[in-house]
Amino acid sequence: PTSPPPQLPQSQPPRPPLAAASGGLGLSVQLPSTTPAGKLEDVLAAACCSSALDSSSCGGPGHAAQEQKQPDRTEPRAETGRELVAAAVDGDAEAFSAARGGGPREVLEQDADRGIWQPRCLQQWHHDVCGHHSLFNVACLLRGDFQALLDERRFWASALGGIAELARYGEASGRWPRSRVSGGVADDVHIRHLVESSEVLRGRVCILSSTDALAAELRDCGSALRTAMDRVRLGRSPAHGLLLGATNHWYAAVAVAPPGPLGSPSLWLCDSYNTPMAGLRSEADVGALVEARLEASRDWVYEGLRRLPEWRHRPEEHLEAAFEEGVQEWWKGTLKSAIFWRRQPLSVRRALKHREFSDVLLYLRSLSELLGFPPA
Repeated sequence: PTSPPPQLPQSQPPRPPLAAASGGLGLSVQLPSTTPAGKLEDVLAAACCSSALDSSSCGGPGHAAQEQKQPDRTEPRAETGRELVAAAVDGDAEAFSAARGGGPREVLEQDADRGIWQPRCLQQWHHDVCGHHSLFNVACLLRGDFQALLDERRFWASALGGIAELARYGEASGRWPRSRVSGGVADDVHIRHLVESSEVLRGRVCILSSTDALAAELRDCGSALRTAMDRVRLGRSPAHGLLLGATNHWYAAVAVAPPGPLGSPSLWLCDSYNTPMAGLRSEADVGALVEARLEASRDWVYEGLRRLPEWRHRPEEHLEAAFEEGVQEWWKGTLKSAIFWRRQPLSVRRALKHREFSDVLLYLRSLSELLGFPPA
């Protein structure tokens, strides 16, 4: 039997629908009702070339979007999060809890002994936008709006608003070209700008772009991370967000204060691929999870290859060889390093995935201990 999630808030009554979807970061973009949400190129081009970018031209997305089943077109609720932001700024944990929305629809995995919970969030299908997923998820968790975690329309409004802001700012400041961000990629410097541009996230999120950054924060007794976790653990701050860079993927987490004097803090983790990770405790767990995820990706890799005309009629053994050995890519007559192939060899994917999950293991172990839980 599993333990119930800590202090799941009560559901709020429905709010009036919005004429346009609003982004979770306080940045928004109009999503025309006639535009299929699964066609990223269309809505991305519309966002980057809109008045939000002074009506100037833009580069197209970096990669073609995958076909996606049409989502539910029901208009989302209007969630401003103003009551919750005010409660958080005032440090009022009771008001913060009261302002939160309904509980998560599904908890993928939990480790109650370490106070770690992982709710299901919107599944990522465009491989370049994990940074925008993590920003959206941490904003939803900080507002306590668990239902929005699965709202695809609101996610894309948030992501496209963020992409438009990055394109505008990068071009105006000269820090990066519009084409660097128009495909959805968000690196550390882009994530930091979007956090500072958001009234929901500004001052309420620690960004750890790598485990080296985590180690630096842990070495400093007065670091921003230690200070934020201490305030949450002691109930002086209702919640604090974390954006966690793990090798080549971004994760979102929020530390939540104890619900009362006898309660315990908790850590909520979101992964846009919904890989159950809250229970990671050892390198053996990491190795087992890596192998399970790699094998689970086999059908997806085969299906992707079969969509290519030159692979449509290949025999099964060719697909198996591509899964194991990757698909070579060349540049001006020179073979690229396998790490830069779109379809990498299994050995490369295994090494990258093991490093990523090991990073998550270290994050969970360290954050749980900072919240006062004993070492696993």
